[in-house]
Amino acid sequence: MGPLPTPLKPTPIVFSGKGDDVVSLNLDAKEGWTGEAAMRITATGDGNFVVRNFGKDGVAKGLLVNAIGAYRGVVLLDTYGEAPTERLEVKSSGTWRFEVISEFDIPKRVAPFIYESQGDDVLMSIGGDIAKFEAPNNKGNFVVLEDSVSLTGPDLFQRKLLVNKIGAYTGSAILGFQLSTLIVKAGGPWKVTVTARR
Repeated sequence: MGPLPTPLKPTPIVFSGKGDDVVSLNLDAKEGWTGEAAMRITATGDGNFVVRNFGKDGVAKGLLVNAIGAYRGVVLLDTYGEAPTERLEVKSSGTWRFEVISEFDIPKRVAPFIYESQGDDVLMSIGGDIAKFEAPNNKGNFVVLEDSVSLTGPDLFQRKLLVNKIGAYTGSAILGFQLSTLIVKAGGPWKVTVTARR
């Protein structure tokens, strides 16, 4: 028996535009776009900037961004076990650029590690146990969601709300399973320190 085939790494998909628009992604029809996907976003403007994603059934999957003014961040577009995004609805007073990336391009860190970022971001933690979040200068909401994957056990996928605070925040939470995707919504710089599971 020969070596297992290497999974196809999809090329990032880039869109740009101005004002209100609808973008067709149709990830379900593109080879290699399974599992998780994220989206790097930059936007100008001084009004509301809102991005929602929709599945094939036409039902909104989530509110990806709801900001006022210029925006820069990374958001989770699709997670394991759910149908890929079909379309994006954009409400904007300025210009915007989206770069859709696959799970191969989402930052991955093996515990123990320290990761620092600014604003909304997505990262994967491998073998993590306890995550300590520090956002001493945060403005507005500081939210951390965890999508975890178990390599054993009946519940393969699980989503958990780790943090939901307003303003500055420092605190710790237990991570689940062996592989965690951390989805952070922040209004400023932040840092996470992850210890290794023993």
